[in-house]
Amino acid sequence: MSASRQPDTPFQPAITEPKERPMLDIIMLAIGLGLFALSVGYAYGCEWL
Repeated sequence: MSASRQPDTPFQPAITEPKERPMLDIIMLAIGLGLFALSVGYAYGCEWL
């Protein structure tokens, strides 16, 4: 038995590439922009009163 023998399967790092969901990113951006537009509209409405 040799101490320098390499294992049959190489070590796999714990860091794996995250599987991103680009559709979820688009939805979150749309929600954020919608809320921003709603807050601007609310501010103009309060100013008008």
